[in-house]
Amino acid sequence: MKNRQMLPLAAMISGLLVGCGGSGGGGGGGGAPSTKFDFMFSAPNTILESNNTSNCTVYERGENSSQQTTVLTYQPAIESQLNNENVIAYYSDASGARVGDLIAPSNLKLSFTLEGIPDDGFITFQIREANNTHFTANTFSKEYLEDLTLRNATFGMNREAVSSCNKGENFSRTTRNDLSYSAVVSEGGNYIFQSQLAEESVPTYSIDSLDARALPNGTTESTIVTQFKGDYLHQYGVRDWSNASTLDLVSMAGNKAQLTHTNDFDYSSVEIKVSQGEFSYDIVTIPSTQADFTHPDTPSTESWSLSVESDTPLNGWNIDLNKKLYVEGAWDVSVATDSLFDLNSLPANLPTLSGNNLDLDFSFTDEVGKMRVAYTTESLSSGLHKLTHKLFTHLENTLVVPELYYYDYSNTIKNELQLDPSVDPIHQTVLIETEESDITGYDFLTAFAHGNVTDLDEDLDGLVINEVALNKTGVKVQNQNYLMISK
Repeated sequence: MKNRQMLPLAAMISGLLVGCGGSGGGGGGGGAPSTKFDFMFSAPNTILESNNTSNCTVYERGENSSQQTTVLTYQPAIESQLNNENVIAYYSDASGARVGDLIAPSNLKLSFTLEGIPDDGFITFQIREANNTHFTANTFSKEYLEDLTLRNATFGMNREAVSSCNKGENFSRTTRNDLSYSAVVSEGGNYIFQSQLAEESVPTYSIDSLDARALPNGTTESTIVTQFKGDYLHQYGVRDWSNASTLDLVSMAGNKAQLTHTNDFDYSSVEIKVSQGEFSYDIVTIPSTQADFTHPDTPSTESWSLSVESDTPLNGWNIDLNKKLYVEGAWDVSVATDSLFDLNSLPANLPTLSGNNLDLDFSFTDEVGKMRVAYTTESLSSGLHKLTHKLFTHLENTLVVPELYYYDYSNTIKNELQLDPSVDPIHQTVLIETEESDITGYDFLTAFAHGNVTDLDEDLDGLVINEVALNKTGVKVQNQNYLMISK
């Protein structure tokens, strides 16, 4: 997933059920229960961090051309930005044909029901930009939504931010001054104290203070300290192991695990990470020429994982592998991907389209996972018209592309906006996970959040998720086994 602190299925309980009727979503009849989804929309607004005096919720941080820190904020859409078909939705059946009437927002929410989606069908929502000639479409398969993690979600829109910003739920900056440790082995290099905000390398195993982050509820991040002997981790400490005033470090005790490399794809290093609570810390970078690493006897309260990214694409595909590092008492781990997917079967050909069926040239059988396929098309008739369409489904070899709604566009423009995979840009992201993985539909969408209007690998109109929630999701996904491939 996106390289930031990012990728159980929600249970349907009585509290998730609402009665049918009344909502624009339709679906169902009589007294049968229906599962309602509410989508809301917000416009992005990037401001200087120093100007965030109203405590606007921070969704992402960056820098402007003057190297000043900026923060991404969002402001809820107003009614005029949603009505008059600016935002609409509709159901499609398993063949991609549109079913039923258009669904319009009501009370600033776009509502529909899971039961309203035909079996093996889809729900699509579209957002029309202010110029009326560009629009985006997001399609979700019924199966994708069945984990219910998107029942109440907010999506971005390329509109002017005209309302008040969302407020609160931000990280705060604090100081951790209880970083007193005792070494348990001699020798080794400097002690490296690490937080989300700072890193200090000192010759002593205690430090007076370290800047750190705190959650909105006031909980301060743990922080960690590591010491190396040569290229190997020698001893380490996680402050939240206990509240002892002085905490004993843990040595590697001579433990070395086998790191089995692979020739299936090209990579130069393996990143080992440790997470404690809702925060993650990089521990060590292992070169692909090194076949072992040091480790403690067992983890304490922290979780260990590794990640590997390809240096060069394979058949045009970028590869991102993530694995738990300590499983059932064993530290040995292989970078090979064959337990998830055979990289030798990666498609080398472009997708092909027949009717509404987009053949992706995959040969999935019993693999588990999710996928996003995005494309953009243009028409130059009567000025520039542009469409960007994203589809979110479980793994498919052939993807049904539902028929879209083209407003009052002429037939010429409609025809020119139809997908031609041989010339139109297409971006594919495929997540392959184990049966035990706990990556939800919501989690997967966070990988594409907060894009720019020109992006095809990220979504300006994608999920809106604040920095705190994004960090928490990233830590959760970091502790799953998965393979992400993108092209």
